[in-house]
Amino acid sequence: MTGQGWKRIISLMAGVLLALSVLLFACAEGTLRPGDKGESVRQLQQRLTELGYDPGTVDGIYGSATTAAVKRFQKDNGLQADGIAGPKTQAALENTGTAVPTATAAPTVTTYKTLVPGTYGKAVVRLQKRLKELGYLKGSADGQYGPLTRKAVRSFQSMHGLEVTGRADPETQELLFSDAARNSGGETAALAVWLKPGEYVTYTAQSNAVKRAATLCDGLTDAEKLEAVTGYLIRNLLYDYIKSVTLTGSYTPDVDATLESGTGICLDFAALTACMLRSQGIPTQLVIGYADGVYHAWNLVLIDDEWQRVDVTAAVTNTNYLRYETERTY
Repeated sequence: MTGQGWKRIISLMAGVLLALSVLLFACAEGTLRPGDKGESVRQLQQRLTELGYDPGTVDGIYGSATTAAVKRFQKDNGLQADGIAGPKTQAALENTGTAVPTATAAPTVTTYKTLVPGTYGKAVVRLQKRLKELGYLKGSADGQYGPLTRKAVRSFQSMHGLEVTGRADPETQELLFSDAARNSGGETAALAVWLKPGEYVTYTAQSNAVKRAATLCDGLTDAEKLEAVTGYLIRNLLYDYIKSVTLTGSYTPDVDATLESGTGICLDFAALTACMLRSQGIPTQLVIGYADGVYHAWNLVLIDDEWQRVDVTAAVTNTNYLRYETERTY
């Protein structure tokens, strides 16, 4: 056989192996997570509402309010409070007898009543928990509307351009419990998810990937950081075709292992990209879905208020995907 013939065979095998990567990281069937959208999420929200766990607007979007409601339900029912509606959580939701209405659920907009310093009770606890979640309250959620709670409310109001009174009026609470609420650092609750470690994107300040990103991005703008990180990864990574078809069961990427070995599959590359960019203060989503019908993982990166698709795997394998379909985001 000629050398050209061997090249054709090798190219064909590489393509087949890449396509078979659909076996890589099939998610647990039916599991719902923050960032998911659709009728299944709407049904989840409706069920939470029926059981007294307010998920916010029943809109089919798995946002921070829905995540908080799921966590409260899980905590009350002895489940792992991770905010992910997996099989066990959904089974408990379906069994009415296991659902215990929670006193700390965020109220609907029609039930908001002005809370002032000196008041106390369950409504104050809800208020304090939300303020703590967003980083405004440093004290405990003890149900007492004292000086620390008043200070936290004033900080929240100032951040959002509301009248700074220290009184939690209905307008303040409506915004506080919404996905539009910004944390103490100025990011919306929804955006903050893409700026920290999460499922599939696990790292710490001591991770080598974080340190490498800091070296690459020193003194650069966000757009320049994106170019520096992706350029580095594309130059230094190789796709592991064997790994893509031999993995079995659940799989969690190790960003430092991928960085050190210089090899991995699409989920590894998307996780490493998200880690390095998030650690540099750039909101980055890890997306799982389909690229031209092949199960795949890539990133969405927020640069200058616009989400840009970044696919390091496609660049590494020199593949030109034409159609992307999102299934889940992390």
